[in-house]
Amino acid sequence: MTSRKILKLIHFGGICWFGIAAVFLLLVALRQVGVQWWVIFSFSGYSAVLFVFLLNIYIFAFFQGVVRSKLAPEHPLTTSLPYMAFYDLCPFLGALAGLITAVSIVEMSWIGKFSIIAEGTLGLTFLVWIAIDPLLGVAEGFIPECAQLRMQRLAEAAHVRQRQEQENQTLLENLKLRDSENKQLWGQTLGQRAEQLACAISNGTAASLAAIEKQAVELGAEAWRMGGVICMRFIHRKIKQHLKTGTMDYPAFWWDGIGTWKRPSPDKIVFTEG
Repeated sequence: MTSRKILKLIHFGGICWFGIAAVFLLLVALRQVGVQWWVIFSFSGYSAVLFVFLLNIYIFAFFQGVVRSKLAPEHPLTTSLPYMAFYDLCPFLGALAGLITAVSIVEMSWIGKFSIIAEGTLGLTFLVWIAIDPLLGVAEGFIPECAQLRMQRLAEAAHVRQRQEQENQTLLENLKLRDSENKQLWGQTLGQRAEQLACAISNGTAASLAAIEKQAVELGAEAWRMGGVICMRFIHRKIKQHLKTGTMDYPAFWWDGIGTWKRPSPDKIVFTEG
């Protein structure tokens, strides 16, 4: 097992011990003011808000440490193995200090002695994790070598971000160019047939609709093969541009089932307006 994994286990154990000490002190404090057990258990629901608040503070401090560990060159002290060992052992070191103090007091109940141990745990842990550790992380940023490494990292990140933006812009321009070329090709290949189909629908009769439908289906299928539903929508717009006012948009229904084309719902029957 590597030293990093051992420190993670120690840190997890320290968190568990820290929580036990905090709960014990809370219960002792409530009992000392004469609160009955049933009131203590009821009060625990309200104290959960305070617990969550303190937990969020710790998570923020711990997250800073995680981010800092990924930037070891910029934080040579707080990412070193001895410091991380001290950081993770703080709950137990505080408990040890409280134990030494409690042992020296002979005439004291076991609850009082354990209270001193718990207070030592909370005191040292809070002092190091919440106060000293963030301040040390900030202080490291003022070291000239660390500040220079940070500036280099930020400059590299800005360069990578700028390059990514340029690549995205180039990709967008290529997509626009390809779309323009596709539309030009579709217009040259199928545009005249779309105009002829629109004229046939506008001037056709009920008897000629069957032949016109076959012609429209063939056009829709070819549009699908050339460019999928995007090409079909492009040709459909071409057809609508040449339909007479008041003419029903038959292709929207005839193309149903070609590729992913779906006919419009009955309440959205499209009539052209010119």
